[in-house]
Amino acid sequence: EVSAIRFRNGRLLAAVRRQIPGTSGEGFEDTVLTESTDAGKHWSKPCPMGNAAEVHVYLTELNDSRILATYSNYHLPWGVYAVISTDGGKTWDLEHPIQLALSASYWVGWPVTLQLPDGGLITSYASTSYLNQPPDRTTCEVVRWRLP
Repeated sequence: EVSAIRFRNGRLLAAVRRQIPGTSGEGFEDTVLTESTDAGKHWSKPCPMGNAAEVHVYLTELNDSRILATYSNYHLPWGVYAVISTDGGKTWDLEHPIQLALSASYWVGWPVTLQLPDGGLITSYASTSYLNQPPDRTTCEVVRWRLP
């Protein structure tokens, strides 16, 4: 699973889901970032973005040039979260994740976020909204929100 964006200056940044070396199974993955400055011909060595079990990262360059990463949290509390980078994706404010949605199980994911013309944000994602009742698996949900 890959999410990539091209910045206004042409630089590419990609978030890639990876199985943590020496592990197997759900919950033992993380996200690594890699970048290219030559239109994708060469990529930097991938480096971890955040914590284990935080995957399905979707990158959005905001109108003010900050980078928003929305992702699925496969550890408690399960759900969809967002973090901000103010330096082009080199560092992330992992101490202040924004909780967008909770899930009844770790089956949650694939958030996609777009910035609206009014500056607000809209995120769509899959979630386990109901446990032990129909629908048995996931539902598709949408949240409209603003950054603090």
